[in-house]
Amino acid sequence: MPKIVDHDQRREEILDAAIRVIGTVGIDHATTRAIARESGYSTGVLSHYFEDKDELLRSVLL
Repeated sequence: MPKIVDHDQRREEILDAAIRVIGTVGIDHATTRAIARESGYSTGVLSHYFEDKDELLRSVLL
């Protein structure tokens, strides 16, 4: 049976993790690997929700 995932909630969790990473190391040093580690998801999961790091960071700023 497939896992039921709330995609909007997961996207918000990733964005919250990105905000925490940016708050710690700054936007210039925030990496997708660090954001993935902070969110508890793999970088592959991040790529499912965001095309690339730039899109993720733009989403944080909106």
